[in-house]
Amino acid sequence: MTKYCPDCGSEYQNNINICPDDGAILSFTRVAPSLGPTALDIYAAANEFEAERIIAYFIDEGIHAIHEQTSIAQLPSFSDAHFIITVNTNDKERAIQLLNDARSVGIITTSGVFL
Repeated sequence: MTKYCPDCGSEYQNNINICPDDGAILSFTRVAPSLGPTALDIYAAANEFEAERIIAYFIDEGIHAIHEQTSIAQLPSFSDAHFIITVNTNDKERAIQLLNDARSVGIITTSGVFL
């Protein structure tokens, strides 16, 4: 089974526990590396499952992305939770096109909102 570095996104074999490049503890969950100061919120996914699906899709397409749960209420309820997708500014147009394509063929719902 493959492990991933949460900092740089590199893949390693199961017997490796720490990234030799940056010292981060590896995980079985694939995540995009940190986006830094050029990050841009582009989409509010319908739910956490969809947000994770979009992130995996972007990573497979070579776009580094993250998602964060936010809420518009002080006491969050299920109905007002949003899962914001963030990408690097230079990936914005391609990411939006990929989202539009995924929505048009039903890979993701049309319940999400472009920001």
